[in-house]
Amino acid sequence: MEASSRALPKWAKLQRFNLWLFGLMPLALLVARGGAEVFMAVIGLSFLATIAQQKKWDIVKDPLVGTLFVTWLALNILVSPFAGNVGESFGRSLLWLRFIVFFAAVPFWLVRSHDDLTLIMRAWGIILAFAIIDGLVQLATGTSLTGRPMLGNRLTAALDRPNIGIFVVRIGFPFMAGWLLLIAARVTDRDLWRVKPSMWGFACLMVAFVLLTGERSATLLTLIALAAMVLLATMISVEYRRYGLFGILAAAAALAAVLLGSARILARARSALQVIEHFWHSIYGELILAGLRLWREHPLAGVGMDNFRFACREILDRGLISECHPHPHNMYVEWLAETGMIGFLGFAVFVVILIWRVLKPLRADDAHIRLVGTFLAGCLLVVLLPFSVGQSFFSNWPAMLLWSSLALTAAVARLACGGEGR
Repeated sequence: MEASSRALPKWAKLQRFNLWLFGLMPLALLVARGGAEVFMAVIGLSFLATIAQQKKWDIVKDPLVGTLFVTWLALNILVSPFAGNVGESFGRSLLWLRFIVFFAAVPFWLVRSHDDLTLIMRAWGIILAFAIIDGLVQLATGTSLTGRPMLGNRLTAALDRPNIGIFVVRIGFPFMAGWLLLIAARVTDRDLWRVKPSMWGFACLMVAFVLLTGERSATLLTLIALAAMVLLATMISVEYRRYGLFGILAAAAALAAVLLGSARILARARSALQVIEHFWHSIYGELILAGLRLWREHPLAGVGMDNFRFACREILDRGLISECHPHPHNMYVEWLAETGMIGFLGFAVFVVILIWRVLKPLRADDAHIRLVGTFLAGCLLVVLLPFSVGQSFFSNWPAMLLWSSLALTAAVARLACGGEGR
């Protein structure tokens, strides 16, 4: 017993240290991608050491985590050995384990209380505000505070590529859900409405910034998520209908102001409409069709992880596509093309379980918790919307951003359902 009591502070300090690493993960993704990899590895290894010392391996039996582990095993046993380029496939499938362990660590170990969540909210909020201010300075002067010039007519803020919009979307939505949960938990109903203006103001700033980035995917995901959230909010309670109406009007006003005030954004919007109108003749449509073609040719195991770029060249040589990219720009098609039905079914089961758990707050008795559920629904949409065109599910930076977003979303949903301290 004495040894056990002496060990507790050490493991508690380890949890706190890693909680800070998770809090700083968005900053690392902004300015030091290698640092983000280190953070993720340290969090994963610390989590494994903790559950090994405390003999809490039952976490692996949780359906959400267990499904990912089974999928990982299938990728390495049934997919990579039969890939066109075996070495490339194993290089990606073996290392995919780090995302699983990281994802499991956040809701089951790191963010287990409202105090833990408060620390993350403060860190992520400051980093989000910095990213937005940095981008706005870049918009106004041509160069960000971090010294990055605009990339053509696209904002990058601290990044070296025009992905700051999707960064703000995927970090911002779970941040807003967590903020709302803390507000609902820590203030009385009478005071709740007094603190909400600051949250709504920050949300409006986020949406306006995403619109100003000119990123078509980030903008469409944001607008779709907002529409779904407003619809859900109006169904929860009559009390929230005015906020739903305010949300619609604010988003419409921001969109109109940006379109009318910026020729750059107006040109991007017209370009997006042209892509949507002729989608299957655009490069995105061609890549998706190429991915589906590869899946039909290799239905069970696909062409192998990280092998789309090689298989795409064969399709290019056959004159069936105008140009090749490293991935098909749709995560579900990427799963089908590179891992076949073996990998896709595992991922699909994970998505279904995740949706069921994350949307559980929508069934709560407390109307405020149900409102948190609407924000969590938005978190899922900006990451997992099936019909979106976006980055690779497996590449390092996009994958770290994606799993960070999903991990905090799962943690907020768990706390909203009474999972504190469990």
